[in-house]
Amino acid sequence: LIHFIKRKFDGRMLMRCRFTIPAVEKYLETSLLPKELQRRYKSGNKMPAIQPPAQVKGMKEWNPELFTKEVSLPCIRVKAEKLNLLKKPLKNHVLKLANFQYIQEADSSGQEPGPRHQQDKIVFLNPELVKAFSDLKSVQETLEKAEVNESNFSFTQCQLHSENWKPLEKLRYILAGEEDPISGFSTIGHIIHLNLKDYALPYKSVIGTVMLEMPGIRTVVTKTSNIDSTFRNFELEVLAGEPNFEVTVRESGLTYKFDFSKVYWNPRLSTEHGRVVEMLTSRSILFDACAGVGPFAIPAAKRCARVYANDLNPESYKWLQQNAQVNKIKPGRLHSFNLDAQQFLREVYVKQMLLLLQASEHDSENLDEFDDVHITMNLPAMAITFLPVFQGLLYSEKDNIPRENLPLPIVHLYTFSKAADYKADVKERVEENLGCALDNHHLQEIAFVRNVAPNKNMIRASFKVPRDLLFKEKNKRKSEDSNCDDLTTKKFRE
Repeated sequence: LIHFIKRKFDGRMLMRCRFTIPAVEKYLETSLLPKELQRRYKSGNKMPAIQPPAQVKGMKEWNPELFTKEVSLPCIRVKAEKLNLLKKPLKNHVLKLANFQYIQEADSSGQEPGPRHQQDKIVFLNPELVKAFSDLKSVQETLEKAEVNESNFSFTQCQLHSENWKPLEKLRYILAGEEDPISGFSTIGHIIHLNLKDYALPYKSVIGTVMLEMPGIRTVVTKTSNIDSTFRNFELEVLAGEPNFEVTVRESGLTYKFDFSKVYWNPRLSTEHGRVVEMLTSRSILFDACAGVGPFAIPAAKRCARVYANDLNPESYKWLQQNAQVNKIKPGRLHSFNLDAQQFLREVYVKQMLLLLQASEHDSENLDEFDDVHITMNLPAMAITFLPVFQGLLYSEKDNIPRENLPLPIVHLYTFSKAADYKADVKERVEENLGCALDNHHLQEIAFVRNVAPNKNMIRASFKVPRDLLFKEKNKRKSEDSNCDDLTTKKFRE
């Protein structure tokens, strides 16, 4: 991971990320990183210049009044017409707080009458950096050009309130002394979905209320159970805001609508969705066995010759159909089903391949000409156990399907791995469930997708299903199959 960061991440990426893995934190804070990136990373993780009152620590019932604080802030008085001279030189000295304008109109009392003084501005400075006028010596020459001297420097009493700290800053002070209470969060439309650590549960009401301040957020939820392996959704608890779970999200220029409490959606998979869709062409056919609300199927239908999308969850099936309409998928381009994934492959894949290969006279779009067939199986907790369905999948149609003309289906299977060598682990389990070894011609890629928990990764295995396996007689022993290399371990023989 450290090697990857060193090779791939630029300074702007580091500023957008907040790493929590100790090894990465240590790397970012050492001289291994270029000095400029060290500075930018550390400045991006600094606490705000002014801390809220100590009384906010440990707050379990939201009380914004506890954040009210009187402070004495350093500032300089500048003539309005000279202000532009100072904006860039002072950018590292000004006070940056949420909802606080560091340039304000000056009080005209005590000044000589006339429009020139009525337009004076006050520039508030960072009290951590500027405690006296001499602390501005690095910009002294510019100050002289702007006609600013020590007589223009003073301290002004200001009152700060809850809104002067960002939501995550407030939580950092409320839970001061604790490690990060939120192990991760996702934004899905107007919903923020939090993953709270156990020790943070007593503070969940406050956490929810504070996170509701995030822009565009109307609902804050946390899960109360693990993902249901059947429908991939989980029970949600509303921590703050309205109990409205129907959302609209955008991904790669497409719109998706769904009820977040009843279907599965993970915004962290958008890159992976795009990666697989990029493998498809206008002459590809896609069978999406676990389609959800359509993050593979909808963009593929914009690109492919035809898409067959399936999901066992009736809610996902409903929203999949609606999303096809929302995104104006051409009629006949996407066909949706509400079946078990294995049933979908046995019935829909077999039937459609038969029709396509025979160039049915009812096929007005001439889909007998296509280059490749892809099958996506995005159900990481279970999909690998569906692989036995490919054993003899086409045997019953062996006399109707031209065996040698059949394009081997390219399966994109998702699974989890806790192994240090995830490639070897996933390859072994794929072969075990297929009942057949995969050589370099059939195994295309085993790719890391994302880290889902400590020592647990989501992996994609992309491979072609061997022809002999598809046409294998279902009651025939593996050892009798001459072209599909039988795995010889006792475990596989049993």
